[in-house]
Amino acid sequence: MFEINHDSEKPDEVLFNLDQLPLRSQGKSNHTIGFMIMKVEDNRKYRLHQSKPKTVSSKFIDARSVFLRYRLNNGRYIIIPSTYDPQIEGEFLLRVYSDENNNFK
Repeated sequence: MFEINHDSEKPDEVLFNLDQLPLRSQGKSNHTIGFMIMKVEDNRKYRLHQSKPKTVSSKFIDARSVFLRYRLNNGRYIIIPSTYDPQIEGEFLLRVYSDENNNFK
C-alpha cells in the first residue's frame, strides 16, 4: 500500500516496474504477468476490506518486465501483481518511482 499526500492538487507522476525471476535459464517460459492499482478508503492502513474499481492496470504480457507510467491524485492505493492465468505462482520484484515521498508500506 502507498499513499500520495502532497500539498499540490496536481497529480503525481508515478512509475511502476514489475519484474519476474528469469525462468528461461531453467528451460521454462516466462509467466504472463501484470498488475492492477486500486484506490482504497483513507481509513485503511493494512488491508483491503471491500474491492473497489481499478484505477489503472498494466498490460499483461509474456515478458520478464512490465512497466507503467501513470499520474495519480492524492489518496491511498494498493498494487496487486499477478500472473494472467489463475493458480500460477511466481516470484516478483516490484519497483515504484516517484518525485514525492509517498509513504510506502
